Amino acid sequence: MIWEHALGIGRGPWDREHGIAFHGNNGILVVDRNGWEVFSETDAVKKAREFKMKPVPHHSASEDFHMAHVQNFIDCVKSREKPNSDVEIGHNSMIACHLANIALRTGRRIIWDREKEEIVGDPDAQKYVLRPYREPWKLPEV
Repeated sequence: MIWEHALGIGRGPWDREHGIAFHGNNGILVVDRNGWEVFSETDAVKKAREFKMKPVPHHSASEDFHMAHVQNFIDCVKSREKPNSDVEIGHNSMIACHLANIALRTGRRIIWDREKEEIVGDPDAQKYVLRPYREPWKLPEV
């Protein structure tokens, strides 16, 4: 799993300022707030397979979702209401990505206890869930 992040330069992955690319066996799906696009495999790889995927041109969203996202955040700072993309949504969305990285590093299947937010039966893998804080910082006990 590879993570790339670039904002404000317009030349991030696939020449997009932000978004995600899903690399599959037959092509790549690139998604951002402005839409999505499918890229087929290279010709050399396609010749070795029966299945050939056709590229799909960029499908634009009907509005500028990035600015809508930013405006919602600013409105919520002022109103103190919960934003559309709350931090808890981001937390829950990233758990699968972190667990995939942990499984890759350990070479083992990971079983996740959602309620306790910990890996079940694998203390070695659990070490990857939280990293130790640098002194004098510590997580407060509740």
